[in-house]
Amino acid sequence: MQARLHAVAAEDGGARDFQRDGFDDYCKRIFPYFDKWRKAYGDTYLYWLRQRPALYVTDPELISEIGRCVSLDMGKPKYLQKGQEPIFGAGILKSNGACWARQRKAAVDGAKGGAGVAAVEVDADIRSFSFDVISRACFGTDHSRGKEIFLRLRALSGLMAETSVIFAIPSLRYLPTEKNRRIWKLTQEIRSLILELARGRRAETAEQRDFLSSIIESSGDQPRPDDFVVDNCKNIFFAGHETSAVTATWCLMLLAAHPEWQERARAEVLEVCGAAAAEPDFDMVSRMKTLGMVVQETLRLFPPSSFVVRETFRDMRLGRLHAPKGTYLFVPISAMHHDAASWGPTSRRFDPGRFKDGVAAACKHPQAAFMPFGLGARTCLGQNLANVEVKTLLAVVLARFAFTLSPDYRHSPAFRFIIEPEFGLRLLIRRVGATQDGCN
Repeated sequence: MQARLHAVAAEDGGARDFQRDGFDDYCKRIFPYFDKWRKAYGDTYLYWLRQRPALYVTDPELISEIGRCVSLDMGKPKYLQKGQEPIFGAGILKSNGACWARQRKAAVDGAKGGAGVAAVEVDADIRSFSFDVISRACFGTDHSRGKEIFLRLRALSGLMAETSVIFAIPSLRYLPTEKNRRIWKLTQEIRSLILELARGRRAETAEQRDFLSSIIESSGDQPRPDDFVVDNCKNIFFAGHETSAVTATWCLMLLAAHPEWQERARAEVLEVCGAAAAEPDFDMVSRMKTLGMVVQETLRLFPPSSFVVRETFRDMRLGRLHAPKGTYLFVPISAMHHDAASWGPTSRRFDPGRFKDGVAAACKHPQAAFMPFGLGARTCLGQNLANVEVKTLLAVVLARFAFTLSPDYRHSPAFRFIIEPEFGLRLLIRRVGATQDGCN
């Protein structure tokens, strides 16, 4: 299920259209039934997902209650665990209860350690950069072998995103269809590569401190240590790579469509970096407030994940709501990010300035209306790394190049586990003048 928004963006006309009309909540096109039901039954309504009650939630108070719940009696739906097992396994993104708590602790421990114009398809380069960052963070000196794993994971996620993440029938994954056989083959290859890497790491005498070593160290007291290592290495692919790459892509699209903000961000980068800086360091990146606002506004308009989804594992009370055991809770992230009641009449417009005083001042219900990295106790651990990674990439690009949307760019957000440009991002790029080349 990949409903699409097709709008051909001309080189200048496309940018003007974006500025005039803004961006709709992509869920209206990708998941139109939710918007239809919302208009028919109200902002929060009950429907049935097979034989289970499911609650679509856009009430800010109830979303805040869900976010404040730290009980292990609420977690990720079990049917999603089954349907997405090849890509996520029982790793931190889909596990629950004590198993999730152990994995989160292990993850926390691991996280501590020219003048011409060219038309360029930037997606592959951005993805390559993100591959390199997460591979080095996860696998240290083995980062080149980590890329082999991530490339197969990318192929696997593409296959699994072809069906609806919400309405898929988990039992169909056992049928020996051509696609399922390809999924099984990739799953086995990924498992073998990760375990081979882990065996090599265990045999080393020199100690490395990275995500892989932390996961291996924590796997000793797990009932299935090999699965623990494999599943969490697969999970970090999405937590640390896919979301960062797609966010950087949407940032470049928005800056290309809004040249005034591109110039403001470039001026800040050149001021902070100075002519002598070959690369922005962490201190420089942290001082780039305008660039930070651009990233936040991008995450608001194009959050990588479509929904926060929970399941209650016992009868629970969330504020005034009584949720029986087995209830699914769906919080539409993009819908809340475009909610005019929280963000005002310019909710569809690209305006990074709304974040100049932080998220709390930008919207009416900050804990319920802005959740690009999830909600509550299960908020993404890698959000700080992702923000730094995206800002660093943008700073390097802005210091060297000016860019506009290519006439070939077609604006079409598509669901592939995360929301990404269906037809890629094609930009017209020119080298900035030598006197402006601040971070070169």
